[in-house]
Amino acid sequence: MTSTDAGPYRERVYVIGAGFSAGLGYPLTKTLLIDVWNRLEPKSRQQLARIINFHHPAFRANRNITFPDIEQLLTEIAVNLDLFDASRPAEGTFTKKQLEASRQELLTNIALWFHDLYEEAWDTSWLARRSIGYETRKQQLFLSTGIWFWIRNCSRAD
Repeated sequence: MTSTDAGPYRERVYVIGAGFSAGLGYPLTKTLLIDVWNRLEPKSRQQLARIINFHHPAFRANRNITFPDIEQLLTEIAVNLDLFDASRPAEGTFTKKQLEASRQELLTNIALWFHDLYEEAWDTSWLARRSIGYETRKQQLFLSTGIWFWIRNCSRAD
Protein backbone atom coordinates (compact mmCIF):
# COMPACT_ATOMS: atom_id res chain seq x y z
CA MET A 1 0.00 0.00 0.00
CA THR A 2 1.41 3.38 -0.96
CA SER A 3 0.81 6.69 0.74
CA THR A 4 -1.70 7.63 -1.99
CA ASP A 5 -3.88 4.58 -1.25
CA ALA A 6 -6.94 5.34 0.82
CA GLY A 7 -6.87 2.42 3.20
CA PRO A 8 -7.18 1.76 6.90
CA TYR A 9 -3.40 1.77 7.44
CA ARG A 10 -0.96 4.60 7.02
CA GLU A 11 2.78 4.14 7.13
CA ARG A 12 4.39 6.09 9.94
CA VAL A 13 7.94 6.96 10.81
CA TYR A 14 8.65 8.21 14.31
CA VAL A 15 11.95 10.00 14.80
CA ILE A 16 12.73 10.33 18.48
CA GLY A 17 15.68 11.62 20.46
CA ALA A 18 18.19 10.40 23.00
CA GLY A 19 15.88 10.88 25.99
CA PHE A 20 13.58 8.22 24.60
CA SER A 21 16.52 5.90 23.96
CA ALA A 22 17.77 6.36 27.53
CA GLY A 23 14.37 5.26 28.78
CA LEU A 24 14.90 2.01 26.89
CA GLY A 25 18.26 1.36 28.54
CA TYR A 26 20.59 2.90 25.96
CA PRO A 27 23.44 4.99 27.35
CA LEU A 28 23.74 8.70 26.82
CA THR A 29 26.73 9.98 24.89
CA LYS A 30 28.51 11.40 27.93
CA THR A 31 28.63 8.02 29.72
CA LEU A 32 28.98 5.70 26.74
CA LEU A 33 32.73 5.10 27.07
CA ILE A 34 32.43 4.51 30.82
CA ASP A 35 29.53 2.11 30.28
CA VAL A 36 31.23 0.10 27.53
CA TRP A 37 34.65 -0.04 29.24
CA ASN A 38 34.09 -3.29 31.18
CA ARG A 39 32.63 -4.99 28.11
CA LEU A 40 36.08 -4.77 26.49
CA GLU A 41 38.59 -7.56 26.90
CA PRO A 42 41.37 -6.72 29.42
CA LYS A 43 44.01 -6.55 26.68
CA SER A 44 41.80 -4.23 24.61
CA ARG A 45 41.18 -2.01 27.65
CA GLN A 46 44.91 -1.81 28.30
CA GLN A 47 45.66 -0.76 24.71
CA LEU A 48 42.78 1.71 24.60
CA ALA A 49 43.95 3.19 27.91
CA ARG A 50 47.35 3.93 26.31
CA ILE A 51 45.59 5.69 23.45
CA ILE A 52 43.35 7.68 25.77
CA ASN A 53 46.38 8.62 27.92
CA PHE A 54 48.12 9.93 24.81
CA HIS A 55 45.32 12.47 24.39
CA HIS A 56 44.28 12.81 28.05
CA PRO A 57 47.28 12.34 30.37
CA ALA A 58 45.08 12.53 33.49
CA PHE A 59 42.99 9.54 32.38
CA ARG A 60 42.59 6.78 34.97
CA ALA A 61 40.26 3.88 34.19
CA ASN A 62 39.24 3.59 37.85
CA ARG A 63 38.04 7.24 37.92
CA ASN A 64 34.93 7.85 35.82
CA ILE A 65 35.46 11.59 35.89
CA THR A 66 38.64 11.19 33.81
CA PHE A 67 36.97 9.40 30.88
CA PRO A 68 36.73 11.56 27.77
CA ASP A 69 33.49 11.92 25.85
CA ILE A 70 33.20 9.20 23.18
CA GLU A 71 32.71 11.77 20.40
CA GLN A 72 35.86 13.56 21.44
CA LEU A 73 37.85 10.32 21.65
CA LEU A 74 36.69 9.05 18.25
CA THR A 75 37.55 12.42 16.70
CA GLU A 76 41.00 12.37 18.31
CA ILE A 77 41.60 8.85 17.02
CA ALA A 78 40.51 9.87 13.51
CA VAL A 79 42.84 12.89 13.53
CA ASN A 80 45.64 10.77 14.96
CA LEU A 81 45.19 8.24 12.15
CA ASP A 82 45.12 10.95 9.48
CA LEU A 83 48.34 12.53 10.78
CA PHE A 84 50.04 9.42 12.11
CA ASP A 85 52.80 9.06 9.52
CA ALA A 86 53.50 12.80 9.30
CA SER A 87 53.62 13.35 13.06
CA ARG A 88 55.68 10.38 14.23
CA PRO A 89 59.41 10.25 13.59
CA ALA A 90 59.48 7.17 15.87
CA GLU A 91 56.86 4.77 17.23
CA GLY A 92 55.44 5.75 20.58
CA THR A 93 53.24 3.76 22.92
CA PHE A 94 51.13 2.38 20.04
CA THR A 95 51.41 1.78 16.32
CA LYS A 96 49.02 2.91 13.61
CA LYS A 97 47.83 -0.68 13.28
CA GLN A 98 47.13 -0.87 17.04
CA LEU A 99 45.26 2.44 16.88
CA GLU A 100 43.06 1.16 14.05
CA ALA A 101 42.48 -2.16 15.84
CA SER A 102 41.55 -0.39 19.10
CA ARG A 103 39.06 1.84 17.33
CA GLN A 104 37.51 -1.15 15.57
CA GLU A 105 37.34 -3.15 18.82
CA LEU A 106 35.66 -0.27 20.63
CA LEU A 107 33.09 0.29 17.87
CA THR A 108 32.40 -3.43 17.51
CA ASN A 109 31.76 -3.75 21.24
CA ILE A 110 29.40 -0.78 21.16
CA ALA A 111 27.52 -2.27 18.21
CA LEU A 112 27.20 -5.68 19.89
CA TRP A 113 26.09 -4.06 23.13
CA PHE A 114 23.49 -1.99 21.27
CA HIS A 115 22.22 -5.15 19.62
CA ASP A 116 21.70 -6.69 23.07
CA LEU A 117 20.02 -3.51 24.30
CA TYR A 118 17.75 -3.52 21.25
CA GLU A 119 16.51 -7.00 22.12
CA GLU A 120 15.82 -5.93 25.72
CA ALA A 121 14.22 -2.60 24.71
CA TRP A 122 11.29 -4.23 22.98
CA ASP A 123 10.44 -6.10 26.18
CA THR A 124 9.97 -2.78 28.01
CA SER A 125 6.44 -2.74 29.43
CA TRP A 126 5.82 0.99 29.03
CA LEU A 127 6.82 0.82 25.35
CA ALA A 128 4.35 -2.01 24.79
CA ARG A 129 1.60 0.02 26.47
CA ARG A 130 2.42 3.08 24.32
CA SER A 131 2.18 1.09 21.09
CA ILE A 132 -1.36 -0.16 21.79
CA GLY A 133 -3.71 1.34 19.23
CA TYR A 134 -1.05 2.05 16.62
CA GLU A 135 -0.84 0.14 13.37
CA THR A 136 2.38 -1.54 14.45
CA ARG A 137 2.60 -3.58 11.27
CA LYS A 138 3.22 -0.38 9.33
CA GLN A 139 5.38 1.51 11.83
CA GLN A 140 9.05 2.10 11.59
CA LEU A 141 10.77 3.29 14.73
CA PHE A 142 14.18 4.91 14.83
CA LEU A 143 16.00 5.27 18.12
CA SER A 144 18.35 8.14 17.62
CA THR A 145 21.32 8.71 19.88
CA GLY A 146 23.76 9.73 17.18
CA ILE A 147 25.97 6.76 18.01
CA TRP A 148 24.93 4.74 14.98
CA PHE A 149 26.17 7.61 12.84
CA TRP A 150 29.61 7.31 14.48
CA ILE A 151 29.74 3.56 14.19
CA ARG A 152 28.87 3.69 10.52
CA ASN A 153 31.24 6.55 9.76
CA CYS A 154 34.13 5.70 12.06
CA SER A 155 34.31 2.03 11.10
CA ARG A 156 34.26 2.52 7.33
CA ALA A 157 37.44 1.81 5.41
CA ASP A 158 39.58 4.92 5.10
